Amino acid sequence: MRRGRLDASRAFGALLTYTLAVLSFIAAGEEYSRAESRRKTMAGAYYNRGLEKQNKGDLKGAIADYDLAIFFDSTSARAYHNRGVARSAKGDLSGALEDYNRAIGLRPKNSLTYFNRGIMLKSKGNLVGAIRDYTAAIDSDPLFAEAYVNRGNARREMGDASGALADFDKAIAIKPKLALAYVDRGSVRMSEGDTGGAAEDFDRAIQLNPGLPLAFYNRACSLYSKGDLKGAVRDLNRAIALNADYAKAQLGRGRMLKLEIDNTSRR
Repeated sequence: MRRGRLDASRAFGALLTYTLAVLSFIAAGEEYSRAESRRKTMAGAYYNRGLEKQNKGDLKGAIADYDLAIFFDSTSARAYHNRGVARSAKGDLSGALEDYNRAIGLRPKNSLTYFNRGIMLKSKGNLVGAIRDYTAAIDSDPLFAEAYVNRGNARREMGDASGALADFDKAIAIKPKLALAYVDRGSVRMSEGDTGGAAEDFDRAIQLNPGLPLAFYNRACSLYSKGDLKGAVRDLNRAIALNADYAKAQLGRGRMLKLEIDNTSRR
C-alpha cells in the first residue's frame, strides 16, 4: 500500500510540475505577444512622426525617427524605404541604396521602392540598373505611368529612341494629363527630326501645366529650329519668368536676341 501511495504521489507531483510548466509557457507566450505589440506600436509612432517631419522638410529629424522605428521593428519595409528617400535627398546615396535594398528584401513587390532606387541609380550614372528597377516597378504596377516616363528617359540617354518613344506613348495612354510625358516625348521627337510632332507635344504639355519651365524651353528650341526667333524668345522669357535661375534659358535667350539684332541690322 505504501508503495502504491508513493507512486501516486510521484505521479501527481509530475503532473503538477508539467501543468505549471505549461502555464508558465502560456504566460511567457502571452507576455511575448504583449511585448511584440508594444514594439509594433512604438515603431508605428516613430514612423508616423518621421513621416510628418519628412513632409515638413526636416530630413535629419525624419531619419532619426525612422532609425527608432527600425529599432523597434526591423521588418518595417516602409521605414527602410522612407529613410532611403530622406537619405537620398540629403546626398547619402550609399545609405539610401542600403535602405532600398533592405526594403525590397522585405517587400519584393513594392513598385515605389524600385522606382525610387531607379532614380538614385540613374543619378549615379547606372542607366542599366535604373532601367532594370523601372522595369521591376512596372512589373509590380503595370499602370505606373511615371515609371514608364523615367524608363523612357533612361532609354533615351542610352540611345534607344524607339524604346523611349514606346515608353512615353504608354505613359500618356495610362495618364493622358501627365504633362512631363509630353515634354519628354517631344524632346525625342525633335531629336529624331519630327518637328511637327514635337511642337504638338510641347503645346499639349503647356496646356496641361502652364507652370512647367522645361516645356517652354523645349518649345522655344522647336520654334528656333523653324526660324521663329520671336516666338522662341517669347517662350524663353516665360521659362525664365517661371524659374529665374534657369541658366540654359537665359543663355539661349541671349543668343537669340543677338541673332534678332544681327538680322535687323542687315535689313
